[in-house]
Amino acid sequence: MNPASGLDFKRRSRSFITLALSLVAGIGLIVVLPLASSVRWQEVIARSLAVDRMAFLRLALLFALSSFLSSEKWRMTDRVICHGEGDPVPRSTAFVLTTVGVALGQFLPIQVTMSLARTLGTFVHGRALRRGTVATLFEQSFDLFVTVLMVMAAAGTRLLRGGAALWLALALAGAVLAVSAVGTLMNVADWLTARLAAKRTRVARWRSAIAELRESGLFQAGLARRLTLISLARFVLLVLMASQVSTGIHLAIPLWRLASAVPFGLLVAVAGITPGGLGLAEAANAAALDLSGIPLAVSTQWAIANRLLSIAAVFVVAGFGVVLLVARKVFPGSRTESPQNAAQQ
Repeated sequence: MNPASGLDFKRRSRSFITLALSLVAGIGLIVVLPLASSVRWQEVIARSLAVDRMAFLRLALLFALSSFLSSEKWRMTDRVICHGEGDPVPRSTAFVLTTVGVALGQFLPIQVTMSLARTLGTFVHGRALRRGTVATLFEQSFDLFVTVLMVMAAAGTRLLRGGAALWLALALAGAVLAVSAVGTLMNVADWLTARLAAKRTRVARWRSAIAELRESGLFQAGLARRLTLISLARFVLLVLMASQVSTGIHLAIPLWRLASAVPFGLLVAVAGITPGGLGLAEAANAAALDLSGIPLAVSTQWAIANRLLSIAAVFVVAGFGVVLLVARKVFPGSRTESPQNAAQQ
């Protein structure tokens, strides 16, 4: 047996075991959380199953819009990376790949599932790894940037013992800061990558990757501002989705309190400690709502119902998108589309 192959097998086995253990830990946290909050699982399930249908429909539509904006961020980044070379990713394909990545990200690390879905989906368009993985990680970094600023706004509101007005003021200040400062951050990133690319390193491929990243043209202030604005819009949509869950299961939670809790769950999910932040995101959301004045029993029911209903909405939209995409491939239109028209689909 080849020693290198044996070492690679051991690494893969460790990765699989780690992923399995983190998934079990996440499920365990989901199970324990209601017990720690004196909430019966039967009540949570009953509320989720009895969700208001119109609220669930609005939740699914908001998720579809959020996924569309995410796919547009990817396409913006992809166009810069390609420099006009290679086939553009059709809008419909980008949307479906994004929804599939989010759906799988409910049970696996979202960074991995989104990058994998987009990479596999762009093989026929060329430069799949760069366009699928690098572009995804780059555009998602702006979501993380906005999330951190919203966490700071929520923390500031809590420390100053403020209410809705203070949170809104701090959130708006964070949004303005994000848009105005992101260009400077791109200049800093460009300078750092230039230094790292010029620095001698023992690992040649890292030096090559850093140089390629700098030459990709991604560190453009205009592109960064557009991506930041879309990430801010997506955060608003996520808050509205949280509100629809609250409405759907008939729990009265003020919108601003949901808005101040959502970024903590998002930040935990991005950390990737458990797949999709399973368990930890719910605990973070419930704790944040509890600290803002919502009873722990109520916040726990919302946090778990949010996960269950979000999974349902995600798979509904992803399934619908896949069916439509397959139908378009199997039953193409009678007229031939130009490459320019196809790129806009």
